[in-house]
Order: sequence, then structure tokens, then C-alpha cells
Amino acid sequence: MKRLIITVFALALTSVLFAQNSKTKLFGMPLKRTGVSLGIEWDRVQNFSAGSFERMAGLPSLSDDLGLDADQADIYSGYCENPHLRLQAAWLTANPKVELHTSLLVVANRYDGLTFYGESLSRYDNYLTMNSWGNEIALDVALVRRFEAGPFALHVGVGGNTGYNFLNTIDITGTLQAESSISSLKSSGIGRLNSSDYGDFHIYDVEVGDGISQRVYGQLGWSVTIAKRVEIGMEGRWGYGYRWHFDGSPISTNLRSLGGIARWVLK
Repeated sequence: MKRLIITVFALALTSVLFAQNSKTKLFGMPLKRTGVSLGIEWDRVQNFSAGSFERMAGLPSLSDDLGLDADQADIYSGYCENPHLRLQAAWLTANPKVELHTSLLVVANRYDGLTFYGESLSRYDNYLTMNSWGNEIALDVALVRRFEAGPFALHVGVGGNTGYNFLNTIDITGTLQAESSISSLKSSGIGRLNSSDYGDFHIYDVEVGDGISQRVYGQLGWSVTIAKRVEIGMEGRWGYGYRWHFDGSPISTNLRSLGGIARWVLK
């Protein structure tokens, strides 16, 4: 997976560097600036629960197989971490203050997790953690209006992206208190049960199929241009979308994104 991401990044970066030395146009729109954005995205699953993991994996009986009453178990804490990298290109439209931004978006090791704690989890010494891991490569397109005052700029826009999700897994961890519970998980035929060297502590791994993601968002950012060539700043995005793993069913998501930008301004 790391090799694939590095290869895609290298090819895209080569294209960006080539574009800076050529009269590159996209549907007649000249290339104005190229650069990168690096930050964090919270692509949060709406109404996140044990049922969300069931829909991701297409395993409607997963909670039953784990002896988990998803309606009664208490959610103790939730997690969502999505470090992202964008390779960006900005194209001038007929209105010189409006740009079309195209980006290659890479999300590596997307992480969504829930920790449950309650009496309904007695088989797990009253706690259970469910985590999903995945990766995504997406094409992002946005229409952005720039408001400039000297070297400073405010940019407002709307956009969307479509991505491909791959190398996805779900892991469930807990302290099983009965050997019969372990046998029950093994006999379910779903995933793989791994036992560690810490007594009854176990990790239950479930492979999740590839899928797609789509989102629409509004964005707001600011930047300052140094020596008329180097632009640095920050951008934020706020929107909604869904993820659909082909083995499961779609789940709705909320997008919250923040990242630093560095761009090279062409003449």
C-alpha cells in the first residue's frame, strides 16, 4: 500500500513539475498555481455505532456473533483520524478572480473507532473496542473565488470529490472471559480470531471489501503570497457525503477538514 501511494504521489508530482515548465491548459483554462496541502480530515460516520461496522462489512449478524447488544451497550468514546495529502492545481477561468481547483487526494490509514463500556459487555470484562482502518485515493474538484488585497487573499468555494477505498479492515478487541465465547467466534466463519500472549485478551480481524466515497463541501481559506511566487496559507472544508464498501451498504458521513497549503504561482 505504501509503495502504491508513493508511486501515485511521484507520478502526480512529476506532472506538476512538468506543468510549471509548459503552457499547460485544461479545457482552455491556463494553469495559474500548483502546490500541496497537508492536514487532517474528520470524515465522521453519522450516528456512529456498532451497526455502522456491520454496514461497512456487510455482516448484519456481527453484533450477535460477538454477543454484543448494540442498542444497550454504552459508547464510552469515539475516534476519527484521517491524515490527508492533496496535490493541487489551480486553473484560471474566464473570470480572473475565479479558479477551478483540481486535486489528487490521498488518505492513508483512515481510522474510525468506538470503545463500548457497560454491563451488557460482561463477556468482555465490561469493555469492547471496534476499529476500522482503510485507505483512499480521490479526485477533488472545486470552484473557488479569490478576494485579494495586496499579497493577502481570502478564498471561498464549493466542491466535491470521488474516491476509491482499498485495503480496509475492522478489528475488534476485548477480554473474553469464557472459552465457549472464543469457540463461538471461531465457528462463525467470519474474519480471523487471533489470541495474544496476555491471557484472555483477543483481537478479532474482519476483512472489508473495496469501495467508493463521495462528498460535497464548502471551503474557506486564506493565504499570503511571498515575492509574487510562493503562496502559503490554510484551507478548511465542511460538507457531507457517504462511504460505500461493495460488500456492505452505504454509510453517511460528515466532512470536516483543515490543512496547510503551499503553492507555486506561475507567471
